[in-house]
Amino acid sequence: MGLVEKMKILNLRDKYFKIKSPIIDLYYYLNDRYSIEEEYPPLSEVYDSIKVKFSVHLQDFIAKLLAQKLESKYAYYVSPRLEIDFFFEKRRILGEVKWGKKIEKKLLEIMEEKAQAVKSRKKLLIVKKHPSIKVKDIEIYTPPDLVKIAKSISG
Repeated sequence: MGLVEKMKILNLRDKYFKIKSPIIDLYYYLNDRYSIEEEYPPLSEVYDSIKVKFSVHLQDFIAKLLAQKLESKYAYYVSPRLEIDFFFEKRRILGEVKWGKKIEKKLLEIMEEKAQAVKSRKKLLIVKKHPSIKVKDIEIYTPPDLVKIAKSISG
């Protein structure tokens, strides 16, 4: 039926199963957490949970878009010390989505640490606005770049 997809986790033998549809995923997440089928909690109560899920769905959308562009499969990497948004294993490309955060030197250092941990050849950083600090050895993508990629894929 295609309701669930299986994702590879690089550093574990396990697979991660997730609901394909972001809307259905959000519904079940909120129902599990707030019992929305039985009562309607105020938006102020569920807002933070919706923001968290939005971030996860945004990361997933961007990873799928770049996977189409690169014609490659992506996987996750999760450990107590490191969490990588997505990684294109065969091409050794690390991807991080930092949508709401200001890009600071510390964040770039953490990204470099992640790249070394997975022996990445290339690093992609997807942000809402181009950072004001100088960034080297990292490809930066902003929303206009993502739109161009989507248009190039769709023909």
